[in-house]
Amino acid sequence: VISAAAQDFQHAALQEMVNAERAFAALAKEQNTRAAFLEFLSDSAITYGPNGPTIGKSEWEARPVNESLLSWYPTFADIAASGDFGFDFGPWEFRSQRSDENAVAFGHFVTVWKKEKDGKWRVATDIGISHDHRPEGMEVKTSAVRPKGGDGHEQWRGTFTAEENFISELKRSNIAVYHEVLSAEGKVFRNGSFPAGTQADIKKILEGSV
Repeated sequence: VISAAAQDFQHAALQEMVNAERAFAALAKEQNTRAAFLEFLSDSAITYGPNGPTIGKSEWEARPVNESLLSWYPTFADIAASGDFGFDFGPWEFRSQRSDENAVAFGHFVTVWKKEKDGKWRVATDIGISHDHRPEGMEVKTSAVRPKGGDGHEQWRGTFTAEENFISELKRSNIAVYHEVLSAEGKVFRNGSFPAGTQADIKKILEGSV
């Protein structure tokens, strides 16, 4: 079963968020996946499964407890300058029975986190892709690019504007816009493929997904 050692960041809020992800995974191991998701999902969290996006808590409340085990850990995490919103991603693996030695499915997750009014970090969005097994290191990293200052509202406006422009350009020029908006640290997630981070791998995945 995969696990990760402690990792310290100078940014206290970033460390809190990473700790929340690790606690999320630990609860799934100690109890079960259903209990972990119901504990860490926000009431409005969106999760993505075979049938597309859904309200996460409603989906997990309807699922019975079983003996399967979903294990995961973060390998990259970053946070907004406001310190109350961020994301992380990393590998996951699935065992049909908790006692099974070998996993039967593998992939990567992306979790979007938000800090709620009670001070607790909860999942706003959970997304996963499946792919063949590919070993990955345990160290969790963060972005080398530091955000500019500004209040939270200003940051949100900028994010929404960028997203709207991206969607508009994507409809007009298809995949070419990805090469314009992806940062040097950007990754592309597509089901059936390991997350792509190099220009060559990103180009291959995008051209294959058209």
